[in-house]
Amino acid sequence: MAMRRKFKIASALCLVFRAFALFINNTATSVKKAHRIISPVRLLTACAALICTIGIQVIPEAYAAGECQVMLTVKQVLSGAGLSSSVNQTFTYRLIPKTTGAPMPENSSLDGYTFTITGNVDAQAGPLIFSSAGTSVYEISCVANGNTNVTYDRQIYTIEVYVTNDMTSSVVVYNSDGSKVTGVVFEHVLNLLPSDPSAMINPQVVKTVSGNPPTASTFTFRLVAKDLSNPMPEGSSNGVKTVSVTGSGQAVFGTWSYTAEGTYYYTVSEVNSGAGNYVYDGAIYTITDTVSAEDGQLLLTRVITNSSNKQVMSYPFINTYKTGGGGGGNTPTPTPTPTPSKPPVKPVKPSEPGGPVQPPEGPDDSNDGDLIHDKDPPLGTIPGGNPGSGPKTGDESRIILNIVLFGIAGVAALGSTVYLLTGKRCEKKTRR
Repeated sequence: MAMRRKFKIASALCLVFRAFALFINNTATSVKKAHRIISPVRLLTACAALICTIGIQVIPEAYAAGECQVMLTVKQVLSGAGLSSSVNQTFTYRLIPKTTGAPMPENSSLDGYTFTITGNVDAQAGPLIFSSAGTSVYEISCVANGNTNVTYDRQIYTIEVYVTNDMTSSVVVYNSDGSKVTGVVFEHVLNLLPSDPSAMINPQVVKTVSGNPPTASTFTFRLVAKDLSNPMPEGSSNGVKTVSVTGSGQAVFGTWSYTAEGTYYYTVSEVNSGAGNYVYDGAIYTITDTVSAEDGQLLLTRVITNSSNKQVMSYPFINTYKTGGGGGGNTPTPTPTPTPSKPPVKPVKPSEPGGPVQPPEGPDDSNDGDLIHDKDPPLGTIPGGNPGSGPKTGDESRIILNIVLFGIAGVAALGSTVYLLTGKRCEKKTRR
């Protein structure tokens, strides 16, 4: 701008000198007496007018050939799941000349000119200062820094800058396949950063043994994924991770990270291994992990509930040791009550020949239904019981059977008698 002002001032002075020369020339023509004196002045003013006329034409051209500045516009677009408009990721770009002697911005090196852009903005690279007309070619690209969570735009743009004799410029941009485009635009995709395992809540399995077992038993607990595709801690297999505790104690399953948004479910329970005399805790805990993205980073929110759907911060299990057998389940196994046995019956001692029969020794079992008495009990009674007591269903069936048999026998006897009598009469008639 300072140079432009100087050229304007010089042009104005040339115009003033030219006007002054014309004035002197006119004055000298009208004053003939001073012709000899003014003639040298007329010559000088004519020269000055010629110089000023030439200067008016040359000075703008000299200024135009002195400076032409070009700024290159580069647009950066960042996209990805869970990104906000204020994402502050920074990327580096490099501008290199493809034409020998092409002007470059200040602070350029042999590798070219590097600059950075942060966020979704339009940035300016330059200025490129041209001192003469011509065409200069450049290339611009993004410098990838190896971040695996970014899908870089690998486009290489070719920029052609045209400068005319009057120091006006125009810029033409081509992409990697040679197609002409309206501008330089780099579109990068930010992949979601995995959730931080160290930020995951890792509750303890808290094992408590109630009772006094003679030796400490080992108990096993397992973490089970609802979906086999769910992330799991190290040491898992087929969506299951197990830990063990001997006696009363604590254990943890470990942590893991998520690489995608969503809701993930797990359960924690104790494995009933059937240890003797133990009543196992049948509690089941549910883990609900909600994963969401924020500025390219996955964040985890964890909720743990018990069987009553109440939120907890650990996995408590209480096993009860029962003395005297049983166990191995969620409820104790009852011990059967022994049935008292009857006193043995002593055998009857044989008496001497011809002597009386000796009754058996021991308590009087005259009413015991297991003993056989000398006399038959009345019909419809149970041996050793009171007459008419006890069930009669079996006795009545026997009576009916006997009656039927006697009836059949009577009919058979009557038939035989009739047959015999009838046969004898027929025989007598035949003889006659």
